[in-house]
Amino acid sequence: MFGRENYHVVDGIARENPHTVNGKQVEVVYDDGRHFLRTTKEKFDVITSDPIDPWVKGCAALNTVEYYQMCKERLNPGGSVSLWIPLYESNLDTAKSVIATFFQVFPEGIIWSNERDGQGYDAVLFGEAEPAPINLDELQERLSRPDHKPVKESLLEVGFGALRRTEGGWLETHEVGNDLLATFAGQAPHLAAWSQGAQINTDRNLRLQYLAGMWLNTYMGGEILSGILAHYRFPEDTFVGSPARVQALKDTLAAAGRKDPAGLVRDHPDP
Repeated sequence: MFGRENYHVVDGIARENPHTVNGKQVEVVYDDGRHFLRTTKEKFDVITSDPIDPWVKGCAALNTVEYYQMCKERLNPGGSVSLWIPLYESNLDTAKSVIATFFQVFPEGIIWSNERDGQGYDAVLFGEAEPAPINLDELQERLSRPDHKPVKESLLEVGFGALRRTEGGWLETHEVGNDLLATFAGQAPHLAAWSQGAQINTDRNLRLQYLAGMWLNTYMGGEILSGILAHYRFPEDTFVGSPARVQALKDTLAAAGRKDPAGLVRDHPDP
């Protein structure tokens, strides 16, 4: 779903990508995304929103409680919503507003971060209609299936996982699924204290429009991400699977600077 000003973008995407996924035809809709969701009777497995930066006029309307609720209502059972957000050219109040507003509709939501040179750069918010655990073994098994080969190759292309050439072919030395999930930065219940006092963005106040507009050309992404990670907790109920894979993910997260506070023991002792 694309507005008229982005038609040239979707035309380029269409040329570079096939119009079928698993044999099903892909339909490109030229429309304002919010208008489409409000008027369609369809429901979806995935809704992904990649709006322009929040300081751009009009973007605040794609980051309101009402818009997120509209997305949630248009999900199939088990469906999910993802939202790209910038941490660059932003400040703490702006980031808190975007994240807290999303988490108000998705109270078990997750934030995944993307870093540049060790500093916060941008992130993805993720929410589900019916929150469910992520099984690490099932994820890796799916990524290893022939029908998911293009997905795995795409993830490898952007730096997730690691391969080493051997006499028998390529050997995966670092699992793609592990690397992908190691972008986890926090979950809504653990960020309640961090987001306290956040200004919730609604259709009525469009508060984000005013907050974000004051912080163009500022670079506080590192500070914003550090504040989020200060409340980091490994989500034992969200990441499940074999003890070996769970521990491997914990180790990768720790290496990326995600560590539970000193003295906090979260591993369940063996019976």
